[in-house]
Amino acid sequence: MRRLIFIPYAVLMLAFTTYYSFVIEAAVEDAQACLAQGNAYFAKGDYDRAISFYSKALEINPRYSEAYNNRGGAYNGKGQYDQAVSDFNKALEINPKLAEAYYNRGLAYQHKGQYDQAISDHNKALEINPRYAVAYNNRGIAFYGKGQHDQAISDYNSGGLLANPYASVQLGPNLLANPGFESGFNGWSFLHQNYFSIDSSVVLNGSYSLRLADCNIPDPNSPDPGYQTKRAWQSFFLTEGKRYRIGCWIKLEGVGQTVPNSGIRISLMRSSPPPWPNNNLAINVLGATQLFTGTQDWFNIEKRHCVVNQTNTYDVRIDPHGNPDGIMWFDDFYLQEELP
Repeated sequence: MRRLIFIPYAVLMLAFTTYYSFVIEAAVEDAQACLAQGNAYFAKGDYDRAISFYSKALEINPRYSEAYNNRGGAYNGKGQYDQAVSDFNKALEINPKLAEAYYNRGLAYQHKGQYDQAISDHNKALEINPRYAVAYNNRGIAFYGKGQHDQAISDYNSGGLLANPYASVQLGPNLLANPGFESGFNGWSFLHQNYFSIDSSVVLNGSYSLRLADCNIPDPNSPDPGYQTKRAWQSFFLTEGKRYRIGCWIKLEGVGQTVPNSGIRISLMRSSPPPWPNNNLAINVLGATQLFTGTQDWFNIEKRHCVVNQTNTYDVRIDPHGNPDGIMWFDDFYLQEELP
């Protein structure tokens, strides 16, 4: 007869608890790995892949507030503001002290033209983190959208400047030629140039701006009717290891209102078109702003800390995504090295 081996209950519980803890820790690590993957794609402007990885993180850990927040940020980047607000709401249900979720939800409301809700969310973000630089800046934009210019200036010049962690970064000269389009199209290259024009009636500074309209309408004169991307750019030879920031001022009128998932952004990316060598996003796309849509008066967009991982030729691009409808104006572009 076989002998039965008695294992004390306490030993069984210890073994079970140890195993269960190991499973939980492994799941947490997997969720964190998915979040990190999503963040990498988010930084390069590949919002669809970012959303996929954030969703995987939430399948593993349904109470991962940071994954909801970051997925909402990716939806913001795609111009899908209702989905973004839904994710920020879930993040705040889990973690009511997550300042970033209030700030990001405020951005979504700004893009929807709901400035009072945006200001309320930026206020909450600043209650949690009084030195949240971009919350000051974007609350100022919301005040500007409401026509409350004094409050906007206060946020730009007082709170935003005091809290700005980049204020001490030393910048090199602007490398762009004809950044304000005072010399017409000089220095710029175009795809479907007939959609661009030099405008003297809508300007930020100087006498002219660049106007881009009706990207959603196919170009009947295109040599390749299937390729309708409208674009403007300048090219630069950039050295590995250096960091740059790109930016400009834009004004929007009805952008992305009838074309789903469309909008305008600027980017810094490798000059040769996809597919790039090894299809390596980290090497080929140095940085891109989020997508902007709707109707807004002049405001600044910027992407900082664009690190060159491989010496090559790169383009500063006006980069309409999804051929948006509406009208866009651009002025005062810049490409500057962030000096050590």
